[in-house]
Amino acid sequence: LPALLPSALPSRPLALRAVPLAPLSPHMASGRLTKWHVAAGDRVHVGQLLYDVTPDRLLEGGGPVEMEVEAHEDVYVVEVLAPEGSDLPPGAPVALVVDEADELAPAAEARKGLPPEGLEALTRSNGLFMWQGYVKRREDADGMCDGAGGACS
Repeated sequence: LPALLPSALPSRPLALRAVPLAPLSPHMASGRLTKWHVAAGDRVHVGQLLYDVTPDRLLEGGGPVEMEVEAHEDVYVVEVLAPEGSDLPPGAPVALVVDEADELAPAAEARKGLPPEGLEALTRSNGLFMWQGYVKRREDADGMCDGAGGACS
């Protein structure tokens, strides 16, 4: 793996990690990333919204549910990998983050030269990104909604 990384990295190990598409349910086979709340270069704080996702299934036999996913760590966004509207399997990397501001430029440079298998290996070896998902809006079979959005529109 070190052979995949450019030599211009900081002297400490680069903690480039992937933010996954949140696996929100054992019933979920895929999710549509519907909205980003952050962009490359942003500082993200604990509790800040990262993205909204609509899982294909959250509950057995349930209707559509829109979820908000927030960070449980302070990080900096290196790159958004999945555009809004992407349908992805749970756990797929949707963004790359680092812990420190001075890692942004070296991480972006390292990312340019990495083949997909190098990115997967690097992000897997640097640990998990902590997140939490919340129901934003839920629609049942009768079109009734609950959650922060109130009535169905």
